[in-house]
Amino acid sequence: MHCRPRTHGGADPDRWQPVRAHHGRILAERFAEPDGRCTQYLTVTTELYKAVQQNYRAVWDESRDWAQATLDAILSLDLVQVRIRRADGGVSAKAVMLPLHPLHLWRYQRLGEVLRICRWRELCRIATAR
Repeated sequence: MHCRPRTHGGADPDRWQPVRAHHGRILAERFAEPDGRCTQYLTVTTELYKAVQQNYRAVWDESRDWAQATLDAILSLDLVQVRIRRADGGVSAKAVMLPLHPLHLWRYQRLGEVLRICRWRELCRIATAR
């Protein structure tokens, strides 16, 4: 696991130190401590997806339409679907994940874990340097 930013294109890494330090503090303050609500939401979502996976075949055997409608509804949670009529008369459709979508929450939760690990390593380095 890398806790130091990688350099690209031969750029001087020290040149960006103040920017990294500032953004690191902001990220550490915002995401370093786990939020129980986030964990609970991800747990509930995981249980919902497992229940669907375990029971989908039985529902499908009873009613394919109901099984598909249920799956479509669950997969559309925390999404906004947008359709736009283009100038050529066609329609473009997009789906945008909301901030509470499980993929976003998992990413923020994982980022917090990485920041805690990096922060712990830095504190250990400082303590042993004294």
